[in-house]
Order: sequence, then structure tokens, then C-alpha cells
Amino acid sequence: MRDYIFAERNNTETRLFERAIRTPQFLYKRNYLGRRLCDPATGLLMGKTWPERLYQEFYDMERDPHASNNLAKHPEYQAEIMTLGNRMNRLMHDTGDIAPPLVLEQCEPLPWGNNIQFELPVDANENAG
Repeated sequence: MRDYIFAERNNTETRLFERAIRTPQFLYKRNYLGRRLCDPATGLLMGKTWPERLYQEFYDMERDPHASNNLAKHPEYQAEIMTLGNRMNRLMHDTGDIAPPLVLEQCEPLPWGNNIQFELPVDANENAG
């Protein structure tokens, strides 16, 4: 019987690629979205329109049940992070689960103007009437 669950999140439109291992006490996550140069759905450079996601996240679910305090760089948890990271590597290897290439993919050129996004300022006086 396993003492953990393995979960994945994929999305073809924005090509999310996230993996997680959850034990009774800990949650270990990897986010691979930041490995790409752009968001293929919009043709926009990553980091400009999407918030930067950390590659690795680690939470003590007993002390932080809402997973709001990422402990990935906390010295106290490095042994457990390494253990769960190695477990994830093994699971991904054994199942042929291959992460996206590291920043090798660029956006397809879009027709002029398709990747320009802006918001018009809202005039407070316009909405008052």
C-alpha cells in the first residue's frame, strides 16, 4: 500500500504541465509552465502576461492546510524535499511521463496586431450618467 498520491495537471490550450505528490503530511509540486518562452494560445511572451510560477513548491499540510507558505527553500525540509523529488522522478520515468523541453519552444509568428493587447481607460464621468 502506498503512503502517497501522485497527481498531474495538464491543459492543452495553455499547455500546463504540473505534477504533485501528496503524503499525509506534505505536498510537493513541480510546475513546468515557466520552461516555455511563450504562451502558444496567445502568442505572448511568458512572464509578461502570466505570473511567474516557481518550479518547485513544498508545503507542510499539517501546519499549513491551505498550502499558503512555500517551504521549498527552507533548510529544515531539504531531506524530505529531496526524497519526494526523487520519488517523483522515479514515477515519471517509470510511466514515461516526459516534461516539456526546457525553453526550446518559441511562439509561432502571428498576423500583425493579433498579439497586441491593451485596455482602454475607463472614464468615471462616462459611467456616472
